Amino acid sequence: MTPVNKSEIGRRSFLGLVGGLAATPLLSSTATLASAQPADPVVANTKLMPGRRKLASLEVSSLGLGVQNMSRTYQTSIPSRPEMIKIIRAAFDSGVTFFDAAEAYGPHEVERILGEGVAPIRNKVVITSKFGWNIDLQTGERRPGLNSRPEHIKLAVEGILRRLRTDRIDLLYQHRVDPNVPIEDVAGAVKDLMTQGKVLHWGLSEMGPDTLRRAHAEQRVTAVQNEYSMLWRGPEKWALSLCEELGIGFVPWTPLLGLASSQVPLMQRRGSRKLTSARSKPGFHLRTCHKIWRS
Repeated sequence: MTPVNKSEIGRRSFLGLVGGLAATPLLSSTATLASAQPADPVVANTKLMPGRRKLASLEVSSLGLGVQNMSRTYQTSIPSRPEMIKIIRAAFDSGVTFFDAAEAYGPHEVERILGEGVAPIRNKVVITSKFGWNIDLQTGERRPGLNSRPEHIKLAVEGILRRLRTDRIDLLYQHRVDPNVPIEDVAGAVKDLMTQGKVLHWGLSEMGPDTLRRAHAEQRVTAVQNEYSMLWRGPEKWALSLCEELGIGFVPWTPLLGLASSQVPLMQRRGSRKLTSARSKPGFHLRTCHKIWRS
C-alpha cells in the first residue's frame, strides 16, 4: 500500500481509500492474510474460486458479514428482525458465505437471528461464534469478567449450537483471553469438542504472542480475529508476521472503522489518539450496520 500523507487526505480522497480497502486485500504478498503456509501441500495446491480465501485449511468468502448489532445498535434501537434475516440472505446471494456471531452479542439473541437466517443454506456457509465472557448460560445476563473454564466452555457451546440451529460450529473463537485459565486448558476443552464433531476449527481474539504460540502448540489454531483498520495498525507490530509464521489465518474486525459515515470529519479533527472514544459514538454506520471485513 502506497504511503499517504494524512494531512493531504480530504474527505473525498479519504473515502476513496476506504473503498479501495474494501475492494482489495489488506496486504499484498505471496502468503495473504487468510492464507495457510505453503508447507501444507493439500492447502497450497488447492485452487480457490474467485472471491475465496483460506484461513489455514478453512475456505471462506473474501468478504464476511458480522452480525453483532442485528439485535440492537449503538443507539440502543432495535432493528427489524425480518430485515436482518433479509440482509443475511442477500449477503449470501451476493457471494458472502462467512458469517460471524458470538454468545456475547445480544447476548445470545444475535446467534438466534443468524441461525434463522442461514437455516435454509446451512451447508453452504461458514458460521463462526465466540465464547469467553462471563455470560449466564440460561438467561444471557452479562456478568463481570471472563469465563473460559473448560466445563463452562463445553456448556456454552451446547447453547451456541441450539441458538444457531446447527450441529457444528465451523470456527469457534475464544473472544478474550481469561487470565485465570491456562490457555492449554482452553485448547484442551476445544480439542474435546472437536473430537465430538461439535467444533471444526478454532481461533483466538486479541491475545498476546506467547498465548497464541502456546494455544497453537496444544491445538492447531485456524484463525486470529483482531482489530485492524486504516487507523489502527497494531497487528502489524507482531500479529501478522506470527500468523504467517505459524500458518494461521487473520481476520480483521471493523477494518473500515465506519469511515464511510458522516463521522469522518469528526475523526479527522480528533486524530487517531481519540478514535477509541469516537468509535463508540453514533454514526459509525459500517459497524452499526454489521461488521464487514476482508479475510
